[in-house]
Formats: sequence, C-alpha cells, structure tokens
Amino acid sequence: MNMKGRRLLVSLEVEWRVFRFYNRIINFLVTKGVKLSSPVLCFLSNRMDKHVMKVYTSKMLFEKQSGKIVVFYKYGQ
Repeated sequence: MNMKGRRLLVSLEVEWRVFRFYNRIINFLVTKGVKLSSPVLCFLSNRMDKHVMKVYTSKMLFEKQSGKIVVFYKYGQ
C-alpha cells in the first residue's frame, strides 16, 4: 500500500471515531430525556451528518483505489 492509501485509511479511521463519538453523545442525551427538537441535538446531529458524508466518500475512494473492502466496527461490541 502506498503512502496516499495509508493517509486515506488514517483519515477514514479518525472520521469514523468522531462519528461514533457524536453518536454516543446523541444517544446519551436522548436517553436522559432531551427533546429531539432541542437546539443541542440538532447541532450535534448536523455535525454527525457531516462526518458520515466524509466517512462515506473516503470509504468509496479507498475501495476504488485499492480494490479492498472496508468493514467498520463498533467499540465495545
């Protein structure tokens, strides 16, 4: 694997971890009873959506360049 592929994998890993972090915060707030229309949840959901798009595009780019399939994991499962 060349340097460009490694860099893409590292950025994909970082974006995946940030996405999971936002997902955990949103789930925590929802279980604590924060309304779904609250400004905090809307802001966090918007930020999480941006990271999902980065993960998706990076994943497609890496799979196209390398021909390998990327499988994501969940921490703690």
